Amino acid sequence: MTDDPLVAALQDAWGELWLQSDVYLAHCAQRLSPGLTREAMELLLTLRRDGPLAAVHLAGRLSASRSDVERITGDLVARGLVELDGTLVRLTEHAEDELDLARTERDGLLRDELMTWPIEDRFTFVRLLARLAHRDDLVAEVAMLRVGRGG
Repeated sequence: MTDDPLVAALQDAWGELWLQSDVYLAHCAQRLSPGLTREAMELLLTLRRDGPLAAVHLAGRLSASRSDVERITGDLVARGLVELDGTLVRLTEHAEDELDLARTERDGLLRDELMTWPIEDRFTFVRLLARLAHRDDLVAEVAMLRVGRGG
């Protein structure tokens, strides 16, 4: 527990967003393949973001053991969501399509929510969130977007 009310408020808001994210992720997992675990979804999302990877690299990105990655990968192969290409694990076309659809839906939900905010609040929120994530590249990208709109 913190004695800083600002940090406490941030933790409460962050916790609520985390819970909402978990619920959405579970919904997407069940739509993709009933019984799909969170760890399997994390592997699928990693492949969607980074492209085909060897199991050893997936283990590093997911902070998981190689045997866990191989177990999850075996389940995903059986479900038709990934395929093995030599040492690489890659998404099937079906999995790519479903993850793209989920991303489009999520983007729409975020866009709808953010559109209710004043434009400067949107830029400030995204810039500060990127800064909190230590993503200087995104901070710079937001700054360029803002300059591009004459702000």
